[in-house]
Amino acid sequence: MNTHSARSKSFYLLLALLLFQGISGIFGGGLLIWDPTGCTLQMPLKLLEGAPFSNYRIPGIILFTVLGIFPLIVCLDFWRRKRWAWWGTLLVSIVLII
Repeated sequence: MNTHSARSKSFYLLLALLLFQGISGIFGGGLLIWDPTGCTLQMPLKLLEGAPFSNYRIPGIILFTVLGIFPLIVCLDFWRRKRWAWWGTLLVSIVLII
């Protein structure tokens, strides 16, 4: 198997995963910002008991920016083969784990 073709397949796989994460983060975060009660996503406010938030607006903003916009920026620069994008993908992964 050619190393170049294996690398290009993994490149496109990572690109697709970043794009999926960005779109999902924007969609979910946008809905939480739009409806901070969580009713649209069928998330009761009871899930926030013990959390420092009274509704889903702040978590929605965090989701929208950190797991929505940032992965799309990383995806775009990864497509352009910017060197920092590798660190960006690592950061997106760490944030997903946290």
